[in-house]
Amino acid sequence: MHPNVKEQLEGMCRILETAIAPELGHAHSQETLRSLIANVRMLSRAWHQLLPFLHWDNDAMGALLMAARDHAAPALRTRLDAALQAAPIEAADALAAEARNEQLRALLCECLDGPPALTAAVSAHLTERSRRFPLRLTGAVPKHTA
Repeated sequence: MHPNVKEQLEGMCRILETAIAPELGHAHSQETLRSLIANVRMLSRAWHQLLPFLHWDNDAMGALLMAARDHAAPALRTRLDAALQAAPIEAADALAAEARNEQLRALLCECLDGPPALTAAVSAHLTERSRRFPLRLTGAVPKHTA
């Protein structure tokens, strides 16, 4: 189906570059627009990678939380069990995958005082997570000028 997401985002960038950018006289406004266009282009290139990333991250965090369960205080263990036993989310439901990701990351943060091996595994995961994250902002954020 056309226009697809990528084509729509690229079309917005072209309009911003050809119709809006020439009308901006202030350097700060031009720089802000360039940064916004760069970020829309990043979304155009990477949006389709987000759902697979979330599924990978959720699976990896689930395994880490399973390992953390035995070292957790009883109240946290109860919450870990509930999260780990939750019904699987629909594979194509990006909003549910994102909500699950936020839930698991919050629980993982609560497990950081576990044994050194677990802490090292969480650290390694977070490093890999950062490396794999598909939505990387491009360009510098413009500085506010008075």
